[in-house]
Amino acid sequence: MSGTRSPSKTAPATEGLWRLSAILWPFATGAVAINLFLLGLLWQPLGLAPLSPLSALVWSLPLGLPATWAAAVWVRHLIREAEGPSRATPGSMQGEDFARPDPCAAQTNSDS
Repeated sequence: MSGTRSPSKTAPATEGLWRLSAILWPFATGAVAINLFLLGLLWQPLGLAPLSPLSALVWSLPLGLPATWAAAVWVRHLIREAEGPSRATPGSMQGEDFARPDPCAAQTNSDS
């Protein structure tokens, strides 16, 4: 098997982080380009040269990769959370889970 397909016919295609990242990459990179261009406009009052739209696009290509990874991990977490408790268990994302343990769940009630 090539690793891109899920062993189950009913498993979502977004299970693999690579495929989800490929889907999200244009959007995350575009968001990085817009933010870089606006940052270039904001640093003009400091005496720095503005960042052109083309250079913002060029800089967004390598800087869009970490943003894409973060977005893919977040979207995969949301998908697993929406699938229900059988898939959204803590630790099911191998260290990439955004869920925090509930501090109240570990406390025992000594009054009863």
